[in-house]
Amino acid sequence: MAKRYAEIIKAAIIGYMSLINIHYGSGGIYSTDLLNA
Repeated sequence: MAKRYAEIIKAAIIGYMSLINIHYGSGGIYSTDLLNA
């Protein structure tokens, strides 16, 4: 249960960072790094 909860949080953080990158037009560099981490 805790592991699944952590995965949900990680996905939410990645999504949030992706939205920030899209909003500021940074090219999604940070979101790509998070997905590859």
